[in-house]
Amino acid sequence: MLAVRDLAVTFGGGLLNRRAPFRAVDGVSFEIPRGTTHALVGESGSGKTTTARAVAAFQAAAEGSITLLGRDVRTLGAGARRELRRNVQLVYQNPFGSLDPRRTVLDSVVEPLTNFGLEASPSARREHAAAALTRVSLPAELHQRRPRELSGGQRQRVAIARAIVLHPELLILDEATSALDVTVQASILRLLDDLQRERGMTYLVISHDLAVVRQIADTVTVLRQGRAVEQGATAAIFDSPQHDYTRDLIAAIPGGAHA
Repeated sequence: MLAVRDLAVTFGGGLLNRRAPFRAVDGVSFEIPRGTTHALVGESGSGKTTTARAVAAFQAAAEGSITLLGRDVRTLGAGARRELRRNVQLVYQNPFGSLDPRRTVLDSVVEPLTNFGLEASPSARREHAAAALTRVSLPAELHQRRPRELSGGQRQRVAIARAIVLHPELLILDEATSALDVTVQASILRLLDDLQRERGMTYLVISHDLAVVRQIADTVTVLRQGRAVEQGATAAIFDSPQHDYTRDLIAAIPGGAHA
């Protein structure tokens, strides 16, 4: 599904910026087979979100390649980039910030269908959006509510419905459960697992929470200061970490390495 090779992202430098360029991502490589989940983990500032934004073509890469569905993201024209945006959707940590407070949650899920000209009529789009909300277990009586009237977990379900309504190939989850309490977090993770099994979706998970990563990811890349220090199957990384930094991250998991 996705192959990232020697990815580098820099900030600063250039004619109008006298500061030396800062290399936020430096030579990162990883692959995600279709239908699996790969996690990028590390402390704040390790380059996780910058890497994800480059994959989604929201951030320009300075070097390397990003091959998604057989096409190099860095070489896409405007039309192909728009199609990429349909196939790659993001779910953020704070859904309240990504949902229009003036719209009902149903209208928020209808919006991407309208933007991409999908479905034959407004009523068909609303029906499709309602089905997506129902699939993420948001009751019909909440579909006409505004985001402020919902709990954090309910808003995150709206954000997931808004992402999956386009039937994307790749879903990027950027700290998507970190703002939720443990019980709600567990229900969202079960939902994501169910959706992946049903639709064969591929996930790229950005997280500092290794307990969540151990539960959801098939493979892991550990980032430190923009560089990959370790990667491999999740079980192997947790059971036999090779790098001191990885061992420190695992040791910091509340309840121990096997939480």
